[in-house]
Amino acid sequence: FATQLASPPRRGAGAARSRVLVVGNPALPAGLEPLPQAQVEAGLVGSLYQDARLLTGARATRSRLLELLPETTIFHFAGHAVLNQTHPGLSRLVLAAEDTAGETGAVYAKDIDKDLLGKLVLAVLSGCETGKPSLGRGSGLFGLAGPFLRAGADVVATLWQVEDGQGAPLFAGLHRRIAGGASPVQALRE
Repeated sequence: FATQLASPPRRGAGAARSRVLVVGNPALPAGLEPLPQAQVEAGLVGSLYQDARLLTGARATRSRLLELLPETTIFHFAGHAVLNQTHPGLSRLVLAAEDTAGETGAVYAKDIDKDLLGKLVLAVLSGCETGKPSLGRGSGLFGLAGPFLRAGADVVATLWQVEDGQGAPLFAGLHRRIAGGASPVQALRE
């Protein structure tokens, strides 16, 4: 189900210092099925950390995510992800749309840069094909996981389509171990 893509070590992931952001089952545009078990997954993960910020449903918007990411050390996304093989920068995490003109309800790979992720230690991307390599020009190797890796974070991502509900048991166990002081690599191995 998951793969761990290790980046070069740069900072400690101590659970006591963590600022956790968990996004689950954002309100979706027409054409995408809601993921109720992704919301359960987000609730389970968020409950394991004292300072977790939980964004679900209509509150899981692009602007709120971009506002909170710069202070985040652990980021967990449980929702729809769309890989664009031709234009990898247009691969996206699907979020709730806001009432602003032109708001797409998505964060694109091209929008995620090192400045936005300056404190990030771990990104867990529990959405379809978040770790699948992109084939387009200038993509780097890892599609949606690429920006997080380039920022120096460890990444746990998926290589294929995932059914709603498959992530909750795995990722609750992963985060339980991390919150207990394990490194992301050790937690995933266990």
